[in-house]
This record gives sequence, structure tokens and C-alpha cells, in this order.
Amino acid sequence: MKQLIVFWLLVAAPVGAQNIGYGIRGGIPLTDTFNFVNQFSVQTVKTSRFTIGPTFEVRLPLGLSVQVDALYKRQQSNPSTTTASTWEIPLLAKYRFPGLVARTFVEGGVSFQSIGDVVKFATNQTADKSRRGFVLGAGVEAKLLKVRLSPEIRLTRWGQSKFQINPITLLNSSTQAEVLVGLTF
Repeated sequence: MKQLIVFWLLVAAPVGAQNIGYGIRGGIPLTDTFNFVNQFSVQTVKTSRFTIGPTFEVRLPLGLSVQVDALYKRQQSNPSTTTASTWEIPLLAKYRFPGLVARTFVEGGVSFQSIGDVVKFATNQTADKSRRGFVLGAGVEAKLLKVRLSPEIRLTRWGQSKFQINPITLLNSSTQAEVLVGLTF
């Protein structure tokens, strides 16, 4: 019993010393999300030129951390004005390399995406779709007083590539690239 208490005290000590960060992350997507393909043409669905949402991070010892974001994007079909919302929830493990003022980092994990009214673009029907993928990213983090500024490039490789709605196929971009900047406290 005494060994169990000592074990839990040793495990609980680093947990109490964890540094928790929260803030906002925003940026611009470098790739579009969807294309329509039917027997007559290919039509691109434009992604709005912003990504934004809250971020939460638990900083662990040895330069490790766990991060979760909730990133919002707006989709708009071209030339019509039909829009839909896209939410992405990436869950990432991050490693920061040693540094004095700025620290480079790499991150990786999984992302879950929920696309509202994705079928409405093609058929005026309403349906919600979701997909998941793998995320890799790299960037630099600079601590300025109590604020951490972290620009990064993030790539997401999505698993599901298309939704079939006869006679139209809605193709997802299987690789998504974006530039993001985090501002955390």
C-alpha cells in the first residue's frame, strides 16, 4: 500500500506542474476543399480565405504538449451563393526543440471534420457529412512576455475522397494545406 501511495505521488507531481495554454488560432487555407464533377463540367467550391477558432494546449515536460483546436471555415459554391460551414477538430501531439527566444516545433495527430449541408451544394438536399484524417505540421514559437506567438504550416491528409450523389460526384481535396498563426496565453 505504501508503494502505491508513493507511486501516485510521483505521478501526480508533474500533473500539478503542467502549464495550460489557451488562445486563438487563425490563418489561411492554401487549397480548396471540394470540386463538383458531373457529365458536363467540373465546378470548384471555393474555401473562404480564413480559418479561425479557439485552441487549448497542455504543456508537458521535455518539450512535449497535447493540443486541440476547433477551426472554422466557410465554403461557397461558385458561381452560386450557397454556403456551408466546416468545423475541424485536430488533436495533436507537439514537440518543441530547445531554444532561448524562439523554439521550432513539429506536430502530428488526427483531425475530425464536420461539413454542414455539403449535399445542398449539388442537389438542394440537406445532409451533414464528416471525415477524419492525419495531420502533420511544423512551425516556430516565440514567447513575448506572457503571450506565445506560433506561426506554422499544417498539412492534413483526409481519408474519404468523395461523396457520390447521382449524377454528381462531390470530390473532396484529399490533401489540405494551410498557414496558421496561434496566439496563446
